[in-house]
Amino acid sequence: MAGVEKAVQALEQGKTTTDAARVGGLTRARLSELLRTPALRDEVERRCVEQREAAERIVMRVQPLAVNCLVDLLENEDAKVRMGAARDLLVLGHRVGPKMGRPSPVLQISAIVEDKGGVDGSGYKDGDGRAGVAATPDL
Repeated sequence: MAGVEKAVQALEQGKTTTDAARVGGLTRARLSELLRTPALRDEVERRCVEQREAAERIVMRVQPLAVNCLVDLLENEDAKVRMGAARDLLVLGHRVGPKMGRPSPVLQISAIVEDKGGVDGSGYKDGDGRAGVAATPDL
């Protein structure tokens, strides 16, 4: 079964069935046949779910750092940098949208902006007269 384990590990790394079979010393037909068995199919699925969840945990952990970086760029002297950061924040907020059981990214971005000094109702950051992040509308 060592060959099957090597093949499964190769599949986890993104290799094709043909390449994974080769790594495990199996034919493609034999690996395909084994992958149709409930036990191996369930094991491969479990590993895929485990990897996906680990990746999601990493992204969720670093997401506030990335948003903070974009928020900091909103204060850059270069207007193109500020506009790019603003665009990226808005795109991010709309692309990911609220997920079941998770706070809305727009609300997360708003909380980060507020932690950095807030946005007054005028749409200017801290009332300094420079265009900033507009207040988040009530949803």
